[in-house]
Amino acid sequence: MIAYTATTHGVTVHVWPVYLDAPSSFMEMEFAFSYAVHLHNRGTDDLELIRKRRTIQEANGRLQDVDGDDLGERPIIPAGEKHVLDERCTVHSFDAVVEGNYLAQLPNGERVRIALPSFPLHAAAN
Repeated sequence: MIAYTATTHGVTVHVWPVYLDAPSSFMEMEFAFSYAVHLHNRGTDDLELIRKRRTIQEANGRLQDVDGDDLGERPIIPAGEKHVLDERCTVHSFDAVVEGNYLAQLPNGERVRIALPSFPLHAAAN
């Protein structure tokens, strides 16, 4: 399985996308994916995740824009620690590209954007 990686503001983010055959439907052109997001806070300050933003550009031209605070209880990632998020999406073409970021807050109130590495989705490519 291929991992995609980006580091911003001292946080390294690894993403592992996986095609989900069972809930996907070729006949309905709905392709489901799961992706594990590992955030490693290599900085000296704790981070509180506030929001996430995703754009999913599908090969058929459709653009999904996901912006929300559905991170649960706004996880805090202590300095030097890791946090794992499991996310899912459904696309309507065989290929797509996901890009995005997390909005995080430092203890002093400063807010920073943590990049999610850009990664491809390929139906039935596992």
